[in-house]
Amino acid sequence: MKNRFKIMTGLVVGLGMFLVGSSQVSAYVNKDIILTGEQGVAISPVTLDIDIKPGKTASGEFRVRSTGSKAQKAFAELMPYSVSGEDYKADFATVTPRNEIMRWTTLDMDAEKSGDGCKITSRDAKQNRIYFDLRSQEECYVTYEIKVPENAPLGMQYVGFFVQNIVEGESGSESGAGVLSQHRIGAVLRASNRVGDDDGCGELIKQRVPFWIFDGPMETDYTVKNCGGLDFYVNERLEVRNLFGKLIYKSEYGEDGTVVMAETTRFVKRPSWEDHGIGVYKVRQIVKMFGKEYAIEKWSFCIPLWLLVAMLVAVAVFVLACLFGAKKSKQKRQNMRKFGR
Repeated sequence: MKNRFKIMTGLVVGLGMFLVGSSQVSAYVNKDIILTGEQGVAISPVTLDIDIKPGKTASGEFRVRSTGSKAQKAFAELMPYSVSGEDYKADFATVTPRNEIMRWTTLDMDAEKSGDGCKITSRDAKQNRIYFDLRSQEECYVTYEIKVPENAPLGMQYVGFFVQNIVEGESGSESGAGVLSQHRIGAVLRASNRVGDDDGCGELIKQRVPFWIFDGPMETDYTVKNCGGLDFYVNERLEVRNLFGKLIYKSEYGEDGTVVMAETTRFVKRPSWEDHGIGVYKVRQIVKMFGKEYAIEKWSFCIPLWLLVAMLVAVAVFVLACLFGAKKSKQKRQNMRKFGR
């Protein structure tokens, strides 16, 4: 039995040594994906942050560029913008107190900066929409003017800006004569009605480092609640050490972070470490918001599922073999005592 105990101890120690990570120190900087134009139309900027004041007027512009090879007809319009759920599913239909700004805003065209073909052909005041021509490779500057009422609510206002082009199909084309091909692209304007130095308020509800990683990158996550009326940004970085305490991976804070909109709760999940190997790691996750860092440390086991199953089966077989051997030895001793040997 002592020999078997030594064998089992050696197996466990050997397994631990096998799982010690051997990756070199590396760095990973989080980068947000920026979506640009598609289907022949591009908009910039895709997100616009401005400040507004009650009783004042704010103005600006979006650049709309044709990337197609044919002249098009297009329209620009405003839509209410909000998000639903912790996964931030975009909603461009629901009207809330946070997107009243749509009613305060009118669209127009900057004739001086825009190309010669950028002419407004009609307006639809009810839908807050302007129709215009868009020549191939031409830039149009669609302007907005926001007349903020004196009783405007404090905090954030959100509105979606969309451009939709309409291309008439030609005879012999894939779309067919008279058939319309429509493509739509959008941007978001976020307006802040701030009082004094108020930066808002937030609460870090949960942080998580996965205990098991069977396949793919290590994905950490956290949940943040915005309990105020202003947007704020959160950021995350990681420090990973092996069983001996050696730092083998370190990420840095992203340049912009992740926005948490007013009066919402956001679940943030990122593939934080892609090139990890099989091993046992001590992971330190640091989330930063309002200039303060919040850290947790957890152990993570990175191992393919098939290998884990194989090891468990091997351990189970070994334990059963030990139990069977012990039972057989006990029976043999009893027989020896029984027959006086």
